[in-house]
Amino acid sequence: MSKCLGEELNEKGGICLMNKKVLKSLSLILVCWMVLSVSIGCQQNNQAPAPSSTDNETESADKPKPAQPVKTFKYTFFINQSIAEYPPDGGEAKQVIIDALKEAGIEGFDYEVQMVGGGEYDTKLNVLIASGDEPDAFRARNIDLRRFSESGVITPLSKYIEQMPHYKEMANELDLTNMSVDGEVFAFPQAKMKHPLVGDGVHGLIIRRDWLENLNMETPTTLDQLYDVLYAFTYKDPNRSGEKDTYGIGGWDQNWFNFAFGAYGLFLNNGKTGHAWVERNGRIEHTTVQPEVKEILSTLQKWYKDGIIDPDKFVVKGKQAKEKFINGNIGAYEQTVWWANDARKAWKDKPEQKVEIIPPVKGPQGLAGYPAGAIVNQGVAIAQRVVDEKDIDTLIKVLDWSVNTGEDGGFELVTYGIEGEDYTYDAQNDRIVQTLPEGYSSLYKRGFSNPVRFIRVNDRRWMDVPEQIRDIKIPSDPNNLVYSACYQSVTTMADYPDIFDKLWAEYFVKIVTGEYSVDKHDEYVQKFNSQGGAEVTKQVNELMK
Repeated sequence: MSKCLGEELNEKGGICLMNKKVLKSLSLILVCWMVLSVSIGCQQNNQAPAPSSTDNETESADKPKPAQPVKTFKYTFFINQSIAEYPPDGGEAKQVIIDALKEAGIEGFDYEVQMVGGGEYDTKLNVLIASGDEPDAFRARNIDLRRFSESGVITPLSKYIEQMPHYKEMANELDLTNMSVDGEVFAFPQAKMKHPLVGDGVHGLIIRRDWLENLNMETPTTLDQLYDVLYAFTYKDPNRSGEKDTYGIGGWDQNWFNFAFGAYGLFLNNGKTGHAWVERNGRIEHTTVQPEVKEILSTLQKWYKDGIIDPDKFVVKGKQAKEKFINGNIGAYEQTVWWANDARKAWKDKPEQKVEIIPPVKGPQGLAGYPAGAIVNQGVAIAQRVVDEKDIDTLIKVLDWSVNTGEDGGFELVTYGIEGEDYTYDAQNDRIVQTLPEGYSSLYKRGFSNPVRFIRVNDRRWMDVPEQIRDIKIPSDPNNLVYSACYQSVTTMADYPDIFDKLWAEYFVKIVTGEYSVDKHDEYVQKFNSQGGAEVTKQVNELMK
């Protein structure tokens, strides 16, 4: 059993049993110890307590640490435009934009814009990618996304769209699908503002209203009525010059009578037929191989033979075609609403000359429509190198900020410049009122607008010409549009590019101009299918299941 001070423990109380002498000595020692403790305690109460190691650690944790600098990356944006006025260093707008980003809580962002216009863009982009020097963000065609994604050049973006509330709200689902590969988005298509003037189309048939008035003719509503108008425009001196100096319809070589195809319920968007598809009996087929096309070609061949189509129609380019219309040689042509307004500007001193876009004319079955060409076929892709070497989260925040129309967003800044200096906002009428002494060149020179619209947003609140507003409402109305059954690309499209441009161009132009008979369309159909069209059609149907 345990012992205490040499004695046995008391089984009841557990107190050691001691003799009186020992107990008395212990009591004295205990009293002395208590007195000493009280004395020491009083002295300590009159002094500041010494900090313990725990107190030191707490004080150190509470002390603010110096702010760590945010690492800044420069992101390169490569766009297919040529704007000579834009300064290579970004101009004064660059610091304004960066400062605005900081106010919005976004730091670590710098940028450089590189531009190549026209057909050289794709060539230059492919060279950069092949050399391993691809830009951080660049505009990519949907037909190239599979190739870029499978080679690891670009990064998937679907998960980032969930982090972009402002972009997600305005992004069109059909456009996102068009920028996808196997269900994954690989490029940000342009966004569309929710507004009555923003729709899926911008093209239409532009016609001389004053010529109609001069000839006492009504706006045509059918293909047959349009023929009568175009014939009169050609042979009945609509400009009252007293000479034979006009043609009914013209345009540039890339406008291929989309309205005539729409009159048969078929989608065709100029000479680019890669996304021209129609659903027939539960199957998707290419527009150009439909039996109705022979009837369309027969109509156009008659128009050409009767001399109402400008004989230069298939050789003139855009600028020359516009000049022929503005100079008064052409009565109608297909183009965007912006080209119609260009004519109005050129005729500002000639108010008697009037132009407008008319609703699409109807075919024999009452069908009509312009192509829903605003379904985009390109978007902003982001290089995988941004994920590996830079900060993609910062870039994503910048992209969403650039489309944010709220008070903390940057959409108006990057698009329209500085409020109160370059534009004002008319809240009552929901209009952007621009004050640009040199037009958009005023913005470009300072580094604003198109070059730094990192993701495009379709916004038409700036429109202020009543005639132009009237024009845009026509292709913005979905009832006036024809849609393709498929806007996506499949792998084999890149394998057989000639069937979508060269083959169709050859037969279409030669049949319309009379070099080939209309029956040659049967030969075209056979070649289309045998030269890759059948395989592409098969893949399109598999994709759309």
